[in-house]
Amino acid sequence: MGQLTEGGGASPSDKISINLTAIEKQRQDLKDIHKNIRLALDNLDKTFGKLEDHMKGEASDNIQDYVANIRQDIITPAYEYNDKVIVMLNAVEATYSEEALQVL
Repeated sequence: MGQLTEGGGASPSDKISINLTAIEKQRQDLKDIHKNIRLALDNLDKTFGKLEDHMKGEASDNIQDYVANIRQDIITPAYEYNDKVIVMLNAVEATYSEEALQVL
């Protein structure tokens, strides 16, 4: 690894060492986590839909408001965040793979 210079940074001649195997493993692990989170959120969404079907009157209105808030505040942002994480991981993996090929 690089040595620190007097100013606190790495010397310009140092190269960054990237372990592509470790990056790929972490990317796959995070993709698995993403899949599990998406499945859990889908199941939660389906459960809320079933609850809405069985509730009547004021209770139904309350549960529908609650479900709408959960979908808006938790489920939708979680989907968007998870999708962005996967896109960033794919970009990092592709970037470092290309750099590794250029070094070879």
